Amino acid sequence: MAKISIKGQVFDIDLVAFDKDGCLFDSVSFWLSYAQARYEQLVVGGISEEVARHWLAVEGAYGEEDENGTFKVNKIDPVGALAVASPDEEVFICATVLMEQCKMRWTKAREFVTKAFAQADKNMKLEECAIPKKGFPDVFHRLTAAGLPFGVATSDNSDRAYRAIA
Repeated sequence: MAKISIKGQVFDIDLVAFDKDGCLFDSVSFWLSYAQARYEQLVVGGISEEVARHWLAVEGAYGEEDENGTFKVNKIDPVGALAVASPDEEVFICATVLMEQCKMRWTKAREFVTKAFAQADKNMKLEECAIPKKGFPDVFHRLTAAGLPFGVATSDNSDRAYRAIA
């Protein structure tokens, strides 16, 4: 146990836990890139833009075409599924949309979405969308120096979380 002072108040602390998005990194920039990459991969994989945009809306992500006619995600509902659901839940949601909209069988829809999302995740440039919040990563150094253990909690997948933090 260690003592830590925050705004003049002293607390006994055994462990510090951080939420990755919103605490360590800017959530909105990450979510916009995340949604855009997945949208693009669905379309590249043969899903119509209309169905892909419907899936985005179900997830709580919205966009519009820019002056070149390219669709860009520009708004995320911070309590929508894209922002708060786990990656497995997002696969479930998207596969369900594809079952309904494209008349795919469940196993095919789930497999298609799993592969599309995995490829979209690989395509994301974390260095561009995982924008650190003020004080990160210095807070990790200060906690280490103080002998306080810390961890990161996230509904994101562990590979992307490790890459973002690195």
